[in-house]
Amino acid sequence: DTEVDNIVLCLHIGLGCGNISILQVGGQTPPGPPETPVPRCEYLIAGPPLEQISIAEPLAKNGETCLSPQAWEHVKDCVIEGRKIEARPEYHLLWRMNESKYTFPTIKHAAIENDNRAEYQFKLSELNVIRRYIPSAVFKQIECGTLVYVNEMRNISVVFINGAGLDVMSNKGATLAQELMVSVQKACYQHEGTLNKFLIDDKGMLFLLVFGLPPLVHTDDPTRAVLACFDMVKIFKKLNLVGRFGVTTGRNYCGVCGSAQRMEYTVLGDSVNLSARLMASAKQHSILCDEETKNRSSTEVIFNALAPIKVKGKESWIPVFEPVKKDAAQQIGVTVDGKIRFPWYDHPFGGGGTVAGIASSSLSAQQLNVQQLCSVKTWEGIARVQQMLGG
Repeated sequence: DTEVDNIVLCLHIGLGCGNISILQVGGQTPPGPPETPVPRCEYLIAGPPLEQISIAEPLAKNGETCLSPQAWEHVKDCVIEGRKIEARPEYHLLWRMNESKYTFPTIKHAAIENDNRAEYQFKLSELNVIRRYIPSAVFKQIECGTLVYVNEMRNISVVFINGAGLDVMSNKGATLAQELMVSVQKACYQHEGTLNKFLIDDKGMLFLLVFGLPPLVHTDDPTRAVLACFDMVKIFKKLNLVGRFGVTTGRNYCGVCGSAQRMEYTVLGDSVNLSARLMASAKQHSILCDEETKNRSSTEVIFNALAPIKVKGKESWIPVFEPVKKDAAQQIGVTVDGKIRFPWYDHPFGGGGTVAGIASSSLSAQQLNVQQLCSVKTWEGIARVQQMLGG
């Protein structure tokens, strides 16, 4: 019981055991200050234990721990088994320790006595060794001893990507994972976003990209997030992989989570969760966006409204939109008849650019779309520029 708004957290654990493969992928240099050109890499694990826990974890109910057959072999002589799992009898539920052989205090004491991780912990002077795995903004705060200042609430655009069709346990799969990561990094960095996570589990590959984290903050981050997705759809198709994309925009917690022993820089919030739900609902090579992303994007992208969907954790139906990249305008600038043609003349009202969309749009919304596109702050200023240029 969290004692906050009657919220109760539930915990169920899956435990696996076996050999793993460790991959270090990436190597592209993100945009940032020229004095810190450090390539970024991602460190991830894959192997049979991850496949085991993907089966074990759903078999455990609230408060239970389920062990794979491989993990059970190591502990079966010192624990007492719980209820049988009829659907998967080879998996075992842990009830409690066999106190005729061991007690929890003795096991805890032995674990503490044999914990030698502190001997291998990096000192502050050795931080450069792992710099490639740390976001540049976070590294600077660690270096200066001001890590607490990275914690903040801010408006960001979040992209969740699910990839399938890659087996990293093989040599060919590992090479393909490196090629995929480099390509995704390039697409992300070209639009000045941040690659926050890359994981591989039973559901495939999972990427978390964030647009709007320091020091790369822009007023058009929602547009950049969607345009980056268009580029990454091409990447997945080129590598014969399947990609699904979810994009949301909103105010979220951005900062470190965890204890003094282990923490990571991440983003948490309602729109982050919704992005993952949209990704799960997307079709192959398709992009789903929420309403906030649609409203905050410029008219470089056209959004087609889809049927609202129900997602886990939400009582109401969620409006979803599929972005479509707008074709380049045939003429921009001085036309053959001497007139000035502005970029917003094609699809000036955003959305799907249909007659029905124009009829339903308010004048203020139409003007806002033009202001976002040409970056002139007021509508009066836009009208004056147009008059001066003879448009």
